[in-house]
Amino acid sequence: MTGLPPTPRPKSASPKTPWVRLKQAFTRRRHREPPVLGSPSLKNFSPVAEGSTAWSSPARGPSIIQFDTPPANGSRNERLPIGRLPPEILSEVFMSLCAACELFDHSWVACSHVSSAWRQISLSIPDLWAHVVFSSPRWINVCIERSKSALLIIEVNMITVAIKSRLLQKLVCDVVQLADRVGRITLRFLDLDEQLARLLAGPFPRMTSMSLERTSLWNSPIIPAGLTAEPYPSLQNLVVSSASWFLPPLPTHLVSLELEIDNIIYVQWGLFAEALQRLSALRTLTLSEFPLPPDSSPLPRLPLPGLKTLDLSASPERCTRFVQILECTDTPQYIFTLRSTSSIATLFRTVLSGLSRAPTSMFLHRLGSTQAAFGLVYDDVRDHRVLYADICFTWMFTLSDSDFAEVFAAVSGLSWLDGIRWFLLANWNTIPQSSWAPLLLRLVSLQSLVVSGRPSSGLFWDLVQRLEDDPSDGFLPALSEIELSTVDCSAGGWLTRRPGINAYFDLDGARFLEVLICYLELRTPKLGSLRVNRCFNYTGAEVKLLRRLVDVVEWDGAGWLTPTYLPNGDKFGAVTINHNLLSSRPGYEEQNLSGEERWWRHPWAHLVPAK
Repeated sequence: MTGLPPTPRPKSASPKTPWVRLKQAFTRRRHREPPVLGSPSLKNFSPVAEGSTAWSSPARGPSIIQFDTPPANGSRNERLPIGRLPPEILSEVFMSLCAACELFDHSWVACSHVSSAWRQISLSIPDLWAHVVFSSPRWINVCIERSKSALLIIEVNMITVAIKSRLLQKLVCDVVQLADRVGRITLRFLDLDEQLARLLAGPFPRMTSMSLERTSLWNSPIIPAGLTAEPYPSLQNLVVSSASWFLPPLPTHLVSLELEIDNIIYVQWGLFAEALQRLSALRTLTLSEFPLPPDSSPLPRLPLPGLKTLDLSASPERCTRFVQILECTDTPQYIFTLRSTSSIATLFRTVLSGLSRAPTSMFLHRLGSTQAAFGLVYDDVRDHRVLYADICFTWMFTLSDSDFAEVFAAVSGLSWLDGIRWFLLANWNTIPQSSWAPLLLRLVSLQSLVVSGRPSSGLFWDLVQRLEDDPSDGFLPALSEIELSTVDCSAGGWLTRRPGINAYFDLDGARFLEVLICYLELRTPKLGSLRVNRCFNYTGAEVKLLRRLVDVVEWDGAGWLTPTYLPNGDKFGAVTINHNLLSSRPGYEEQNLSGEERWWRHPWAHLVPAK
């Protein structure tokens, strides 16, 4: 303290109350432009002049539709080659994109957000906007307006759409009321209200496809009991899926029928057969469970002369009886989703005995670790990655080792194996060596063998040991081509299961590629072609050896060059091969390396200081 009076502060420097500071901050706000339409900020407001204290209320515009706004930079993609494509080609691209989308997927609308040119083209395609998007009332109006006079496609998953149930049902009713413009209806729901159920009864003069999938467990009709066939003069495809026992009247001009009604087995066989017999134009029939006549009654006949595809999901016994009842003038495509392996050989014989064409291609596919598929193809298959089976048996439940053995034994006894020229084994690694002989003896015309995924080492073990016992053995005499696709070449050559372990190992530690090399060396004459695609765990030296044993080797150069051995294999095995099957074979460059030299070729050997 100096005793002098305090110096007064200027008025402008006096402290301000919080209210004053807040008011001045508001009055000195910077001018901001309104946000661009479609930006994350959905609130528009009028700009306020600098220094003005007058507030303006937000101007609420219409709700924004996702992907429905022009891009911020319209010339962003116009310089790219795809941006200069003719409008006709781009229109086909947009329609193909829309057709490729999964059910209830409306991501195709994003094509209008890429560039200004794409937006104009997409807006000029009425058929593109005929897929009504049920995300908001405005979206529905926009789609109906842009589709013009095109037939509307109504696809709604009423279970997952983020709209209240009553509002969503009202929106669907508003669109369904445009009956003259409806071309296709696909609904997935828990239950229907009375108004929507009444509207679905028609009439729909131009509708060609209708799919009703109900997930509720109540045993009430999925559609009104008063439904008749007359309101659907153009209906060709009908799908009814629910937990109900209700069987709707079926239009006689149906081309495709899919019934996944779990309790339809309680429908009388006479009513069910009478409904199907009227479908003279039916080409595709899909049934998940179905009624059958009593076992004590004589076997009736169900004529469906135009049927091309039959898809059944039931036990093998029920599928066998339905195929015996069915009468077709042409060979249909069979698809079976089986729920057991009992009597599977009887089903195989029943289906294949009625074929008018002999299949030439076959595949055995293990799905995951416990499921399986067996299929036949009439024509030769050129690419196993694009495979469409004409006859397919699938087991979508857990199969035990005995189940796999039963399926394999039934396949080995088929009468059409003599004409098989192409054979795919995908992940089929559970069959022991002793079980392959009945199948190999029948494949006298096999020309191409494809091994994919987990290799079928038991097959090659059987071939190797038979050729060692008798070089003139006639197994697979016509085989000229082998293809390996995504195969782990270090997988064990399977002989039997190791006790107490739920896995398959080769008892002597052989790798699959080593067993294959032994087979190729014993073959006379040499194999014509070997293709190695996307395989792994092999060495460059093994590729060189394969080139000496096969006339033409097509190798894509991919894969990891680090083979691995099982615990019961060679303790020095890593980058090189030290196995009794190959160590004495002529032409292998590294057969004279000692164990220590092989050990120093390990990737981790440099971490150990040299002596």
